[in-house]
Amino acid sequence: MIVAGVLLSTTTIIFGISLSFLILISAGIGLLFSTFLILIQLIKIKDYCFYCMVSALITLILFLNSLILWMS
Repeated sequence: MIVAGVLLSTTTIIFGISLSFLILISAGIGLLFSTFLILIQLIKIKDYCFYCMVSALITLILFLNSLILWMS
């Protein structure tokens, strides 16, 4: 965690794209996929998995944190 904080505290640029933006994009893709899987659970299966919902919540928190990081 400390290493990640040090890397993100500077404006690290990979292939002309900032690292915080890459983290935001990857967290957004994870959030979209997690939302897709929840919809499959609710529409097709008509039941939900508690651990899947916890995972989706963690993915949402990761996305919100990366959004805050990118905006700062």
